[in-house]
Amino acid sequence: MPESAPPGQLPRSVQVILQNDLVDSIKPGDRVEVTGVYRAAPNVHMGVTKGTFRTQIVATGVLSLLAEKQKPSLSEQDIKNIRKMAKEEDVFEILGGAIAPTIEGHKYVKKSILL
Repeated sequence: MPESAPPGQLPRSVQVILQNDLVDSIKPGDRVEVTGVYRAAPNVHMGVTKGTFRTQIVATGVLSLLAEKQKPSLSEQDIKNIRKMAKEEDVFEILGGAIAPTIEGHKYVKKSILL
């Protein structure tokens, strides 16, 4: 990951080729874990090889790291609190009041944000 690189080290990139069912499985900007075949292809200009190679990975599998982070993790206490809240008569009032509690008033605006 770029944020875990040592100071002064430049991030590197590699071209990843997605084919068949892997196409459109992720979006630009997603953090992914890629499994694939590494390939070095020569840079050719007008039929002449320049002696340099570009690196590519032909992906055989892609796993989105963002999807793993977005999974909710609820503890047993969280589930108990949700069930307790569901039994309340005025749950809409309680949740409406919990939105921006430092701002006084505007209860209808807060409830509309809740909805």
